[in-house]
Amino acid sequence: LAPAGDLNSFLAAVAAGADAVYLGLKHFSARMQANNFSITDLAAMGELARKKDVKLYVALNSMLKPGDLSAAGRLMDRLQKSVSPDALIVQDLACVELARQVGFDGELHVSTLANVSNPEALKLFPSLGVSRVVLPRELNVDEIRMMQEACPPDLDLEVFVHGALCF
Repeated sequence: LAPAGDLNSFLAAVAAGADAVYLGLKHFSARMQANNFSITDLAAMGELARKKDVKLYVALNSMLKPGDLSAAGRLMDRLQKSVSPDALIVQDLACVELARQVGFDGELHVSTLANVSNPEALKLFPSLGVSRVVLPRELNVDEIRMMQEACPPDLDLEVFVHGALCF
């Protein structure tokens, strides 16, 4: 799984044999200062990813304010229709239900920014339709191990291995 902050990073990840690439949009992305992508950009990238058997994960990993729900829903609907990403990475748990309401049929991953750091919390996610939780970067190896030991069998865990920044 490789991050892609621009088209060259995406193409490099695909060429290097990444199984999956994650990236952000111009809206509802935690990395608003990055050169994030438009849905039009992602549609072409999604076609290439499918041809190369690379999964495409789209991060909608910012907090939703009370007035943001309908705009986020419209964006998810456009994503589903134009790009059909394999997964959405969300921070705000309202996005989990919202994605299903708009007909998103891919996987739902909970972002590292949601700070799921207690093993007991992991039990909740399969019932919500979440298939993966990205653990907070602040956890040490022993804490990650405790999370893994408590993880339900129908939930995957993901851990950043390169530090606190996405390159």
